[in-house]
Amino acid sequence: MIVFLLNAALGLAGLNLALLFWARHAHWGPEGPVGGLLLLVPYLGIAAAVVGTVVARGSFAWLPGGRATSVALAIGVLIAFGVSGYYAMDDPKTALEHVAAWSGWLLLGGWFVAVNATSSTAARAVVIATLGVGAAAGWLQGAAWLTGYFEAKQQAVESGIAHDREFQEQLEAEFRALGKEAPLWKYFGYMYNSNQQIRTECLEIIASRPDRDVRLIEYLGDEILAHEATRYIGEFHPAPGPVLASAFARRSDLALTRISELDPASNQLSERSHDDVRDIIRAATRIQDAGGALTPQLEAWRTYLKRFKNASDLVAPIEQTLARKR
Repeated sequence: MIVFLLNAALGLAGLNLALLFWARHAHWGPEGPVGGLLLLVPYLGIAAAVVGTVVARGSFAWLPGGRATSVALAIGVLIAFGVSGYYAMDDPKTALEHVAAWSGWLLLGGWFVAVNATSSTAARAVVIATLGVGAAAGWLQGAAWLTGYFEAKQQAVESGIAHDREFQEQLEAEFRALGKEAPLWKYFGYMYNSNQQIRTECLEIIASRPDRDVRLIEYLGDEILAHEATRYIGEFHPAPGPVLASAFARRSDLALTRISELDPASNQLSERSHDDVRDIIRAATRIQDAGGALTPQLEAWRTYLKRFKNASDLVAPIEQTLARKR
């Protein structure tokens, strides 16, 4: 009964392979990878069922290595079935691709012999000539796929590195072209550059500009530049003194009003809001510690932030700064 079912399955696989050839130039049905899978999956599924059953029955126990060799042969043959099915649907362009497409028939013939007669020397020779060679070809194809995959991956990595290098070189050229007298805001984009030298030179240029604080006050009132100005004050300004306090107080009040309207019922501060508030608090505490009058703003932020479960790291520096002023 099992032999009959295996033969029937091989017959279905043969019909499926014929369908793959017939549909090679078809202009109907699903197109692209999805359409191809609809035709290829049954072919491979039937082949896998036959291969697995034959190997499980021990039909290849006569092979050197026993079960391990049988499993290796089965894996190689299944890869070969997949290759044959792919090229049966495709339009082969080389002689090797034509051979790969038609090899499915040889594989099916080999499995027909394996199912029905493997006791004779002639049958075993046929099995070796078809399934053995097919399995070896399948393993070679699998190795070629893996090699191609890793080569493509390595090329992608190298391409990414080259692109990053080119991008950094472009940024450096643009930075050098600025000189030291460009509008201050143009240097903000280089404060976090991955090139330590550019980052250092950028901060030195900003710090040495006589119009630094005047420009920062101007930028704090600008919707576009206020965020970067705040980050500079909080992280890099060598001495953010009281001269910045009035402009920063207005910016802080505006930011608190806007952020309070985002989600008044939530007890969790969003990641984006957390980062924005952190920058504001960092700058405000530095100005306050340098003698700026930002106590009302810091107290307002403390009151607002205390209702959030994930804002304790923002509240702590506020309380520390306010405690130093008492």
